[in-house]
Amino acid sequence: MKRKLTFILMNKIKTYTIGWDIIHKIGYLTVLDETGKEYIFSELSLEELTFLQTMLQNPSVLIDPQNWIVAGWQINSSVNMRK
Repeated sequence: MKRKLTFILMNKIKTYTIGWDIIHKIGYLTVLDETGKEYIFSELSLEELTFLQTMLQNPSVLIDPQNWIVAGWQINSSVNMRK
């Protein structure tokens, strides 16, 4: 059975802002991609916020229309993607 690979357009994250509400212990993340689209993530735990901050420090960080943040993704034509 052949698998059909579908590539979803991912945009590079240009900037991000992280905030932490000290009183309510809730994190917030705002991401701006290369097209100027803004993504807002709220009510993040400290663990989630810490993990995302680490991911966002990667030189290659992308976001897709379903709000997946992906670090280190590189499309390499020499990689065989068959299983």
